[in-house]
Parts: sequence; C-alpha cells; structure tokens
Amino acid sequence: MYSTLTPQERARVALMRFGLGPNVNGKKNLSASPHAARQALLDEIAAGPARISEAEIKVPSTDQNDQKVSFTFPQTCRYGMNLRTKPVPASSTTEVPTEGVHNYVRPTPWDFQSAERALRLVKYQEPEVGFVERLVLFWVNHFSILSSKHGIIAATAGHLERTVIRQHVLGNFADMLKGVIKHPAMITYLDNHVSYGPTSTLGRRWKATYNENLAREILELHTVGVYGGYSQNDVIGLAKIITGWTIYPYNNGNAGQFYFNKDLHEPGAFTVIGKEFAQAGEAQGTAALEHLAIHPATAQHIARKLLRHFVTDNPTEKMIQELADAFVVSNGNLKAVSTALVNLDSAWIKPGTGIRRPYEWMVSIVRGVGFSGANAMALEPAFDIINTNMSNQIWKHMTPDGYPDDNYVWETPDAVRVRKDAAGHLLATGAVWKDPKWKSQKPSELAKTLVPHLSMAAASAIQKLDRDPMQALNLLFVTPEYLRR
Repeated sequence: MYSTLTPQERARVALMRFGLGPNVNGKKNLSASPHAARQALLDEIAAGPARISEAEIKVPSTDQNDQKVSFTFPQTCRYGMNLRTKPVPASSTTEVPTEGVHNYVRPTPWDFQSAERALRLVKYQEPEVGFVERLVLFWVNHFSILSSKHGIIAATAGHLERTVIRQHVLGNFADMLKGVIKHPAMITYLDNHVSYGPTSTLGRRWKATYNENLAREILELHTVGVYGGYSQNDVIGLAKIITGWTIYPYNNGNAGQFYFNKDLHEPGAFTVIGKEFAQAGEAQGTAALEHLAIHPATAQHIARKLLRHFVTDNPTEKMIQELADAFVVSNGNLKAVSTALVNLDSAWIKPGTGIRRPYEWMVSIVRGVGFSGANAMALEPAFDIINTNMSNQIWKHMTPDGYPDDNYVWETPDAVRVRKDAAGHLLATGAVWKDPKWKSQKPSELAKTLVPHLSMAAASAIQKLDRDPMQALNLLFVTPEYLRR
C-alpha cells in the first residue's frame, strides 16, 4: 500500500520511476515529509513544461566561419529540403533556392538537429524531478519519427517537439494530435506528401492514388490502437480524408511548410470507425482527428501505454481503467491524465523492476554528476554516438511504433557491460576527473545522496574506489538500484 511506503521510498519512486533521476544540484528534500515526493511531481505539473524558444537554437551560419545564429522556422524548412541557399542574415525570411537539391552548405539539416539535442541536455538539468520532461519524452516516442529518412525531418524534428509536443504535453490531446499530423516532419516521414485522392484534380491527371501510411499509424499507434476496433476500410477512409495534407515543394518560397492542397484532396464523404465525415476540404481531416482523439479506445490505448512506460510491463485492468476514465471525463486533457497517474497509489507500490531506457538513463548521469550547462552542451556529439550504440537515439527509431518499454528489450545478457562502457565514455568525455570538486567530494558520499537505497555490497565497492572518481561513478551508474525504475 502507498501508505506503508516510507518518505525515503516515495522519494526514490518519484525520482527513478517518474523522473529523470536525482539532480545533484536539486534544492528540495523529497523525503522531508510523508507526501513531499508526490507533491513535487504535482508542483511540476502545475508549473508546466520548460519552454524552448526558437532564439535559443543556435546553428552554424555558413561554412566559412564558426558563428552560430538562430533561424526562423521557414528558413529551417528550406534548409531541410536539401537546398543550397545563399548564406544570409538570420533575420531575413526572403532567401530562395539558387541551385538544385542534395548540394549542401551549412547549415545542414543535421546541424539543426544537433543544436536541438544539445539544448535539451542543458534543459534536462533544471527540474527537481523531471516528471514533465519525462512526459515530453513519452509523447515524442508515441509520435515516433525517423529523422534520417529525409532532410526536412532531420531539420524540423526538434521544432516538432518544441512547438507541438512540448506545448501540448499538459494540454488537450486533440490539439497535440492535430499539430503532429500537420507537421512537415510527420507528413514527410509517413509519406502523406505523396498521397493523392484518386478522383481529385491531380490524382486523375497523374493517375495517382492515396498512400495509407499516415492514416494507418494514426489509427494503430497514435489513437485507438491495434485493438481499437478499426478495419482496413477505416484506414482507407481516413487516408482519403487526409489527402491534400501536404508540404510545399522545394522550388517554392515556402518550401517544406504545411499547406492544404485542394487539388490533391479526394472529394466525398467517408466513414471512420462508424462515424461519417462529410466536411469540405481540410476541415474533414480536422474533424476526423478530433473524433479519434477522444474515442474511448484512444483513452484505453494511451492509459495502457503511460502505465507500461512509467510503472510496469503488466498494468492491471483497474489501473488502466482509472487513467482511461480521467482521459474520458476530461475530454483528453493531458494535465488531468498526468495528475491521475501521479495520484494513482498503485503506481507507487509496484516493485522497481523496470529497466530505464538508455537515453533517459544517460540524461540521469548528466544530472547526477552535475555537469555545467556549457559542458552538457559540449557533450551532445558523444551523447548521440553513445545512444546510437545502445539503440536509443532520440527522433531516430527505425519504425513508427517507437522504442518499446518491455524489459526484455533492454535487459539483454550484455546490457550491464554495454552500459558500463557507455557511462565510462560519457564521464571521460565530460572530463570528470578534471573537475576540482572531486578533490573534496568523495564518490561514495555522492552515492549516498543519489541512491540512498544502494545495497551494502555496492556501497562498499564504490567506497573502495573513492580515489578514482571515474571508476567509482562508473560503477554507481550501473548498479541495479540506479538502472531500475
């Protein structure tokens, strides 16, 4: 029972299960009172997500110098369309392509992606627990994209997270869903820019037809789920409804941005899961998404996924129903659903057997060691390479179903060895041994702060390595108590 947990146990659950791990620079004592840990999560929900502005994203402006500047979203889209463009002041929004595709100058699409990822590492160090940041990561994975498929996806993946997922992470699910589906990264990833209504103006002219990819994943992954009661006819109906949801081509001044092309849209009324949609134009797709966003099957699907991500591989039907009820009653208000998750007593008492995903675990090391903001920013290239080796890169899952939460995926026979190598690489890249604080602070003391529930055997082994901070910290971060939720 939740009531039988000690304040220290509740603090551990808050940080390890719901959060990004202990923050060495944290200011709150999560075990100071019986409900301090739960209240810390509720406080983060009340405060909302950290906002990341366009101006904070700095990328190289040209090949000729090291100056880094901010770019507008239209500029980012044009670079993402694999265009060679004239280097121009960042304030300009009028530059147009001067040459053909696949002829890069800086910034490249991957410069934008790298800058976005680096800033995340800095932001992850700020919250006390990191529950809302974990929610952002959950929804990024829910709407999984493969940024290596196309330059427009690579360049705008961070924008999708910043301006859609992060903005709506505690808002209305329908708004998040519509924002994601209209974003150039998702449209390009799931090929809706090459989807034609077969009897539309351009469909008839080019003898082309609809592409089912985006419609299928909206139903199977994003809303009602694979057991949500839809059929192939529903996939076809939705695919026709969202024909015309596309992006401007590379030879247009608005290259890469979303627009509705009525000449691609299939005319007529279509049915999706028992409901007919007869609206005209773009409004038809909007209505269909709004309907799917609050469907009871969507509530069940999202409730199950949240519990499997945060709590256990096998949530009970009672747990699922409680979260699904919060979703339905609030019409898909994600703040209400997230609050219900935190207030679910059974979510706190499940044994800590879940394995933290590599990306989230690596973030916790950055927080646990207390890298400076500049140091964290500089870690990004190594951070990305390490997560590549552990098959958990952000915005880079090979299939649209996202990274799984199943323990068996991450609890492989050589998992501890791989993570030990990864932690060592990250600590070495961050030059931990050069940090003067380790001359006065012993890793064994840090271990007591970060993992007070550490076993006596692990604590003793770390203490024996106090004179070698690199080895001591490396061992700390691969202990079972630190790896598990």
